[in-house]
Amino acid sequence: MSTPLAAKRARLIDNARDKLGVLLRAKPGEIIFTGGATESCNLGVLGLARSSSSRGGHIISNKAEHHAVLHPLEHLEQHEGFEVTWLNVSESGIVDLDQLADSIRPVTRLVSIMTANNETGVIQPMREISQICRDRGVLLHSDMVQAFGKTDVDVSLVDVAKFCCAQVLWAKGYRLLCLRAGLPIQPIMFGGAHENQRRPGTENVAGIAGMAAAAEWILRDRETEQERRAQLRESIVERHRTRFS
Repeated sequence: MSTPLAAKRARLIDNARDKLGVLLRAKPGEIIFTGGATESCNLGVLGLARSSSSRGGHIISNKAEHHAVLHPLEHLEQHEGFEVTWLNVSESGIVDLDQLADSIRPVTRLVSIMTANNETGVIQPMREISQICRDRGVLLHSDMVQAFGKTDVDVSLVDVAKFCCAQVLWAKGYRLLCLRAGLPIQPIMFGGAHENQRRPGTENVAGIAGMAAAAEWILRDRETEQERRAQLRESIVERHRTRFS
């Protein structure tokens, strides 16, 4: 039986889900709250790869991905009968789009490409990557953590995306996965019917509400922050130029 406290918790979670849906231009039901960034990546990669009734299949990615994507892919490759094609990247870190198009097969289950690299800052041409996948009917997963708040992100380009709306502003430990409506995903953990039976576990209400509030703050001040970062970069470049001239 629902208690007043449980009802209040549910309202706070629903409000955060609605708020994040507006900010990400996604439907509230497409948002899955998880316990962390690594879990989100694991759920996105493993959950989609395993969603078919048949075992094994083909996946496409590249070695510049975060370990939270690389290691699940390597597990599928080594233990679950999947074959992974690792795309080449250019000197500037961009994946080879021609190789991507040529690598897709009838048995390809998933393409996973990080939008913005967490170490190099390289931003992939997600619109072109999305078009290649759409034309060939292949699901596209993207880690969009580093892109959020720094550049425009369009979740309509992908089938599943991982977000951390509070990488700096909020305590670590709560993240979300945005899964296109109607797309089946196989849970990677069991023990409850939370998150529409896609991710079990009692929700961290404070973490979820804080993440939604931080996302609002990040997007509201994005232009100011981008200008500040640009000025900082120019200052660093000028200091180095003066020092070594």
